[in-house]
Parts: sequence; structure tokens; C-alpha cells
Amino acid sequence: MSSSWTAEVETKAPAAAIFKAAFLDWHNLGPKLIPQIITGVTLISGDGSPGSIRQINFSPAVPFSFIKERLDFVDHEKLELKTFVVEGGDLGSKIESATSHIKVEPKGNSSIVKVSATYKAIAGIDVAEDIKKAKEAKQSIKNKLKQAARRKMSSSWTAEVETKAPAAAIFKAAFLDWHNLGPKLIPQIITGVTLISGDGSPGSIRQINFSPAVPFSFIKERLDFVDHEKLELKTSVVEGGDLGSKIESATSHIKVEPKGNSSIVKVSATYKAIAGIDVVEDIKKAKEGFINSVKAVEEHLMSSSWTAEVETKAPAAAIFKAAFIDWHNLGPKLIPQIITGVTLISGDGSPGSIRQINFSPVVPFSFVKERLDFVDHEKLELKTSVVEGGDLGIKIESAASHIKVEPKGNGSIVKVSATYKAIAGVDVAEDIKKAKEGFINSVKAVEEHLVANPGAYA
Repeated sequence: MSSSWTAEVETKAPAAAIFKAAFLDWHNLGPKLIPQIITGVTLISGDGSPGSIRQINFSPAVPFSFIKERLDFVDHEKLELKTFVVEGGDLGSKIESATSHIKVEPKGNSSIVKVSATYKAIAGIDVAEDIKKAKEAKQSIKNKLKQAARRKMSSSWTAEVETKAPAAAIFKAAFLDWHNLGPKLIPQIITGVTLISGDGSPGSIRQINFSPAVPFSFIKERLDFVDHEKLELKTSVVEGGDLGSKIESATSHIKVEPKGNSSIVKVSATYKAIAGIDVVEDIKKAKEGFINSVKAVEEHLMSSSWTAEVETKAPAAAIFKAAFIDWHNLGPKLIPQIITGVTLISGDGSPGSIRQINFSPVVPFSFVKERLDFVDHEKLELKTSVVEGGDLGIKIESAASHIKVEPKGNGSIVKVSATYKAIAGVDVAEDIKKAKEGFINSVKAVEEHLVANPGAYA
């Protein structure tokens, strides 16, 4: 009156992983994978070694409420175990005993799970229906194992990046218009983005080309879904990257949510690794890359700039030295109604040096400390950053300037490009207008001085 059933299930997961997930750790994983069948698994006695007993509790969908099974044998190296039902299930009502023998065998980077289950029916009991259910159980076990395999093979990472930029602006710049903006913001990573097919609507494919700093040369990603109102999109990698070498698939779900005048960028990326491939480091880099890209866009959106060109009749070298290098001496003399003094706080005038410019009451702030970041005396070029004072911390988060003086005949052209990052919600339009006027007036004052004193700064 003994009967049995067998099954073989081929999976894409490594043998050791399947053995641990589907059998040794089933008390943790089972209720998560099939909660509609298993409501919980409890270790009744033992520590998981042979002789240990665990109770599997079932939902009302199963004709019995629980089964207690004893682990009779386990070989962690050979990936093999045997169990015996000691209570519950149909034991005592339809069957006298039930055992199972499970073995997981490697097949390349994948595995084959083999099970042989034997039970002894009570004399006189018709177990035809039970045999049918046992066959159904075979399919159920197959499905469970495939679920376990998928769980092991599919992983995901998430990230949230809070930015000071408006949600709609971040969504457009960092994702919809990334083919234009990406190569400009991070050229050391992205060399170009090309729309391969489509018009930017779902189904469109674009190719992102990377510099040698990235281990692969390109990725082609398809836009699967976009909602411009909800600021949400989904993409899939269709070619390139680690596809086919380390992963079987990769998708991302991005949503940008407003937070006051700012925003939160949320990403959920799902990938399916090729069996036996460790992609932990790759995922870490992908996450860092995403965060860095969003922050680069934030910096771009929150930063603004103004430029000016001032043509003078003074020689380029003289203007450069007088208006910028020696400004701590000349400034207070030429425009004392604006600048009351300039002091070298640290350094000797080389890059890294800091000087403080003190202003009269006609200026809305009392001083500015600026650091010399770069200087080229031959090319007549320098860069500075505000480190303290002025509107820093009140209206702006940062301010930098790039100045270059170019010869033009016997005269010169002074070019300035000033970049600033305004504090969210603060209007600095009038302040920038005044800063631009102040720069031009200062250069013209130096020009007038040099024309009147042609030997100065020669």
C-alpha cells in the first residue's frame, strides 16, 4: 500500500542557493513566497540539524491545518536531505507514514532539484484522490521552487535623492532631456546620447555612450512608460552595458515628487543577474552614478550666471595687473566711495590666497572674502570664489568668477563670467544687475587711471 511520486525541476539559480532557500531556510522564505498557502513555519525543536522538527501551518485553502516534519538527514556538501512527517497532515487519518528525499544537483551555473516522496496508506483507505493531490503537489512544489529561483536571481536597489530644484525641472532635465544635458554636465562619464528610434514617447530607444572611465562603451535603453503630470517614467535596458555578460535584464522606475519648492527623486531599479555572477560592486557603482547624476543636474538648475565684456584703451597686461592682481592696493584709491580697504587675509597672492574687500555704507553688505582659485599671468586669466560675506548664506549659496583679459590692438577686452547658486525661493535679479554694473564701473575706473598714467603697471 505504499505509493510515491517524484519530480525534477530545473532552475537558473546556483544549486547551493536553491538548496538553502527552498529547503533549509524554507521556514523564513515559504510564508513570504506563498502566503496564500503557508501562513507560517515554526522550529518546534532542535537547531536545524538532523532530529530537528518544524511545523508548517497552512491557510484554509489546504484541507489540513499543519504538518510537523522531522529532518532525518542532511548533507550540506552534497546538497541532500531527508524528512519524515511526525504529525498533522493526513497522518493517522489516511496514511501511516510519509517521507521525502530531496537532492539538488549543479548543472553548470544552474541546478536541478530532485524529489522522491513516499507514503504508506492505511489499509482499506482509498487514496486515489490523495494520489491525485500528491501529483498536484508535485506541480505546486515545482512552482514554489521556481519562485524561490526567481527570488534568488532577481534583485533590486532603491535610492532617494532630495534636491533643491523644482520637481518638474529635475524631471525634464535629468531624464527627458538627458540626451542633451548629460554630455555637458558629466563629459568625463557620458560622451554622447543619441535617440536611436522614436520621438521620446514610450517605445523610443536612446543610446548613451560612455567614456573609457566606464567598463562598457554604451547602453541602449527603451522608454516603457512616461507620465508628464505625475513626473514618472519606466525604462528597460535593451542592449549594451552588462546585459548578456552579467545580467539578463534591467529595468528602472523613476518618480519625482515635489517637496515645497524642492523635490525628491525616487528610483527603484530591478535586475536579474546571470546565474553564478556576483554583481554587488556593479550595483553599488550604478547607484552612486545615479545619485551623482541627479546632484549634477541639481547643481546645474540651481546655478545661474552672468557675463560681461568691457573694452578698454589700456594695455591688456596693465589692466590685468591693476584691476585684479593689485586691486587690494588700487581699489580703495580709485573708488573710495565704494571700497574702503582690501586686506590680504592669507597667502601671498598665489592660488589659495584669500583677501577681504571692505565696503562703505552705500553697499548693502560690509565685506566679501574671496579666494584666488587659479591664475595664469601669461594668459591674463584668473578664477575666484566667494568664501564669506556679501550675500553668501543670505541670498546665494555660492559665487565664483572667471576673468580673462585679451589684447585688442593697443587696448584690451576684459571678459568676466560669474556663476552663482541662489538660495531656493530667493530672487537675486536686482543683485546680479548691481554686481554687473559694479564690475563694469570698476574696470572703467582702472582704464581711466591707466590712460591718465601710461607708465603705471607697465
